Amino acid sequence: MSYSYHSYHKVITAFIFLAWGVFHFVIKEDNKFEYNNGQKKRSGSVKENKNNGIWTWYYDNGVKNMEGNFINGKREGKWITWDTVGNKIIECEYINDQLNGEYILWNSNKEITQKMIYKNDYPI
Repeated sequence: MSYSYHSYHKVITAFIFLAWGVFHFVIKEDNKFEYNNGQKKRSGSVKENKNNGIWTWYYDNGVKNMEGNFINGKREGKWITWDTVGNKIIECEYINDQLNGEYILWNSNKEITQKMIYKNDYPI
């Protein structure tokens, strides 16, 4: 009886580690997506499958739509939303993924139309 050993498992294991490395360090850490016209849809980083750091979303004309910070997948700090021409329309504060602090709305004439105070996601 003759036994032949082929070490294909080494090649398969190497491929799995390579694929994991590409996915973990290239795809997930630089999480950018584009519209059909080539403009970015959003950009930000992912760490341990959670959004981390500054994330920015864009309209298809390239103008920022929204920007804010994540810590371990939870919104944290100041978040701003703009209209399609770049005028600020919302500014708010998050603590541990809940609205906390001022929530300000602007109209298209750049006038403040509403100010509210939030605590733990509820207006006070």
